[in-house]
Amino acid sequence: MTEPLVTVLVPVYNAEKYLAQALQCIINQTYKNLEVLIINDGSTDNSEAIIKDFQGKDPRIKYISQQNQGVARTLRRGVELARGELIRRHDADDLSLPHAIAEQVKFLQEHPEVGAVATQQCHLTENGKIAWHKRLPREEWFEGKDYKELKLDDFSPDRAAPIVHGSVMFYRSLALEVGNYRPEFLVAEDYDLWLRIMDRKKIVILHSCTYFLRIHGSSAMSRYRGFARFYNALAIEMARQRRKRGTDDIQLGKPLPAPPTRKTEENNRQSKARGRRLRDDLGFMYSFAWDARDLRLIKKIGGQMLRDGWRLPQTYKMLIFPLLGQRLINLGIRTKALLRKLFKTKQ
Repeated sequence: MTEPLVTVLVPVYNAEKYLAQALQCIINQTYKNLEVLIINDGSTDNSEAIIKDFQGKDPRIKYISQQNQGVARTLRRGVELARGELIRRHDADDLSLPHAIAEQVKFLQEHPEVGAVATQQCHLTENGKIAWHKRLPREEWFEGKDYKELKLDDFSPDRAAPIVHGSVMFYRSLALEVGNYRPEFLVAEDYDLWLRIMDRKKIVILHSCTYFLRIHGSSAMSRYRGFARFYNALAIEMARQRRKRGTDDIQLGKPLPAPPTRKTEENNRQSKARGRRLRDDLGFMYSFAWDARDLRLIKKIGGQMLRDGWRLPQTYKMLIFPLLGQRLINLGIRTKALLRKLFKTKQ
């Protein structure tokens, strides 16, 4: 089989802390026919110097600097400028195993009915510790298969889809055919693109963890949950419109409803009385810090949760729950599902 050119598309915005690690793992890939397209979206830190240092050592790196435009517009430009037949997304603070790209290219070559392929991912703490049990998609989602096709039912406004943006490889021509990333989506731009690709081709997720998504700071998805929910729901609604009538409101140029403001949502959190602010936005980070056995992060996040919510019993439940261990947690989840099923049967 021929080795098609793969463009690794890396948007960068103030990523100096982890950027060198991310770029090193990309140039160390066993698959060598790469173009590494890095777009610096108006960074104000030392990101540009790091990129130029790597560019001087590896001619496969193509560098573009621009004023800040946001992730959707940056990715849209990247797809337009890419020379590769295939595009592999990669975030500027994450890591991939050396064989990740080779594995995805091989799969696409062997499955012409598939337009995009992603992988399972594990979470990586800011201190470089891996939470091996905190995987997306979850193990049970695969139903024991080596890979699984993504369906519309896997998308919901209230949860992340089981597809990690930074791990996806797709055909450039297909992305352009369906309209590329759409700047109407301030977040969930990936949600929207995957749903449009699924109108034409299959999207498959490999049951193989080769991508490590680094979580650091407070997750924007958690801090601005209502904002993210709005755009997730919008992407799903647009997909349903296309399935019903062949086109959607954005394609028709119709005005869209205004999203909730992120500032209002953050102010609502800050207005909680002292000791009564439930830090559910940190709950997941705390649980994966335990899974990764990152003691520094456990202390840091646990302290934040207590300082803000020491008067709330829910805070202590969130702190204690990860201590039970994954097996006990899974047992509790299965028991709860069984009781719910039995209760439904009796009704």
